[in-house]
Amino acid sequence: MVSLEFTKCLAELDPIIFLFYFSHQILRYLYASRGGLSETELLALIPNLTLNFLSVFTEVLTEHLVLKYQGGLLTFAHEQVGYDANKFFLKKLTVNEEI
Repeated sequence: MVSLEFTKCLAELDPIIFLFYFSHQILRYLYASRGGLSETELLALIPNLTLNFLSVFTEVLTEHLVLKYQGGLLTFAHEQVGYDANKFFLKKLTVNEEI
């Protein structure tokens, strides 16, 4: 489990790394869930995730049709988006490989 000190250090070092860390965790949990997750479930699963970050994150990605709310649950808008998110976050990147 990630400690509060660790996430505070991430936020102080580089906000981009902080953003990437939480985005990575949210999208991985959404991919692992079959029917989607509610915001309260995501807040319970990811330590130190704030409602402010989650609200902005989901608003931006729903506007860009990456995520959608269906029956109160947050899911990927399309199957291909979920597949690509999983492929991106679970593959091992090398130094010479482009993202």
